[in-house]
Amino acid sequence: MAELGSGIALDQNFDFDVDETGDLRVAEGADELSKDISFALVSALEGLIGAPKTPEIERKIRDRSRRVALADDRVQAASADSISVSETSRDTFRVSMSVVTIAGTEELVFEL
Repeated sequence: MAELGSGIALDQNFDFDVDETGDLRVAEGADELSKDISFALVSALEGLIGAPKTPEIERKIRDRSRRVALADDRVQAASADSISVSETSRDTFRVSMSVVTIAGTEELVFEL
């Protein structure tokens, strides 16, 4: 999984994540890919997060999510059919997608 990268881990607020010893936590492999795509998704979906889930909003989220995933060099394919969007609360979406990476197929889930 090293081919998917490694780097400093971030929490849901994109702050540094600290482990139980006080050191910065490291994300590797699929976790690193997920972190990087999540960070890009927040920017790409600005203006849609918090909007009521309508068919048009869902389509835009799926389209933008696919484009963000495919923009990452580690992602080789992301089928639009593999992306699902659900509303977990009034202002939060869950985006699930299956992507083909250089290391195999990964199931990624994002709370936005």
